[in-house]
Amino acid sequence: MAKRTEKREIKEGREETFPRFGGGEIDEFLDEANELLERGERTSIAQACEKFYKVTEEIIKILAEEHLLEEWREAEKIGRWTTPLLLRTVRKLRRREGELIGEAWADAWLLHTLGFHENQLGAEEVFDYVGNIRNLVVWFNRRK
Repeated sequence: MAKRTEKREIKEGREETFPRFGGGEIDEFLDEANELLERGERTSIAQACEKFYKVTEEIIKILAEEHLLEEWREAEKIGRWTTPLLLRTVRKLRRREGELIGEAWADAWLLHTLGFHENQLGAEEVFDYVGNIRNLVVWFNRRK
């Protein structure tokens, strides 16, 4: 399983710990999500949904930092991302980077809520929602 790296900095007299995905971790998480989905077992499907969501969320956070968005600064300040910060970030990134970000986020959020938390999606339904997320990863990797 991919391990998250931590970025530690001293800011304004306090230590900040802000988890970040490292180099190949986005691709690793995507591969793990695909493998879990292929198993087709209820618990594997739920875990796959959460990994697809996490991949999308991490890309959004990375882009927010690259663009130095106000929401990224706020997340740094409070030490975590909140749903309202993510939603505002997605809205801004859609305007700057394109609709794929909004489409992937909408699909990822559905997988996160209905697929992971409520465990109400089957494998075929999940397959219907992962295309934009996979496309987002391809787009993200190409721009490096």
